[in-house]
Amino acid sequence: MSVVDYGQRTYVDGKFPIDYELSGNPNSKNLVVFFHGYGQHFGFMKKKFSSLFGDAQFLFINGPYPLAPEITDEIPKIKLRYAWYFFNPLTKKYFISPDTPALIIKNLISSLNLESKNILFFGFSQGGYLAPFVAKFFKKSTVIAVNSNIRYDLLPKKIPMTLFSINGENDKIVDPQNARNSTEAFCQQGNVATHIMVKESGHYVDENILIACRQVIEKSFI
Repeated sequence: MSVVDYGQRTYVDGKFPIDYELSGNPNSKNLVVFFHGYGQHFGFMKKKFSSLFGDAQFLFINGPYPLAPEITDEIPKIKLRYAWYFFNPLTKKYFISPDTPALIIKNLISSLNLESKNILFFGFSQGGYLAPFVAKFFKKSTVIAVNSNIRYDLLPKKIPMTLFSINGENDKIVDPQNARNSTEAFCQQGNVATHIMVKESGHYVDENILIACRQVIEKSFI
């Protein structure tokens, strides 16, 4: 049990609702697990990145924490958005850490009997931060983290994964140079990791980002 600003916190067992979509080739040895960014849903990843892959099975997941929905006046339509965890950039503290959703996802993959596949964890922004926390539960995996940063200070010193950190050089939300430094520090701990700086790109998905992702996928996964 720990003390937080809003009272005592403890962790209890129980069923947790999680929304996902399993698609692609169920007979493929390759599984791609997608993690969207903060305030998004898995449809973003499906639209932007799924076409990069050939013969693979896809697992799209919504973050476990819904944000306040967008409701348009007089129109009965609610746009749901999700988060994986909650971090205060001013205090540099987590209200909910990445460890909690990582365990949920690990249990989801196990419940779907997918853990024996060749797994690639593919995350954008907050989803990229999350991906290594999930990878630590598996014997071997690949991680592609786009416009994010690896929190090597919060992870085990060594993780049996191959990390590709891809950052737009003009990103104003995630510091790309800090991401490069973190990737290098993670490497110095004995891990396999590569940083790729994408010129003329920012905190979005453009053709330059997609080209960098495609090159990594073709060389290292397919």
